Amino acid sequence: MRQILYVSDTSNRGNRADLCAILEQSQANNARDGISGLLWWDGEHFLQVFEGPEAQVEACWQRIQRDSRHRNLIVLRDVAVDVRAFGNWTMAYRHECETADHHDAVMRQLLSDVSPEIGNAFLAMVAMADVDF
Repeated sequence: MRQILYVSDTSNRGNRADLCAILEQSQANNARDGISGLLWWDGEHFLQVFEGPEAQVEACWQRIQRDSRHRNLIVLRDVAVDVRAFGNWTMAYRHECETADHHDAVMRQLLSDVSPEIGNAFLAMVAMADVDF
């Protein structure tokens, strides 16, 4: 299996419609392809990790690179993994009805079993973010 962690700028800052469209498509594609992961968005940047079978992860990565909603893609981690860090989450994210404090607590819990590199990247984003829905 392969796991990719990346950060990108959004081409349309603060546009929740973009986020909803990305989540909807990601969840459908990921369920179909056996990919799990986590997405964080702060209105300006995306931080995402996804994992699964090599061929499906590569196809997903190619789609992301062609997606005009992402700019300045930077790969933070691209590794082979033996065990999934994100179980069967087709794409975890913050729901509109969640307060920032509640979501941050959930994120910390979800990230408790992942590698320090991934956990620290997401927790740093959580700490810096000021996202109001």
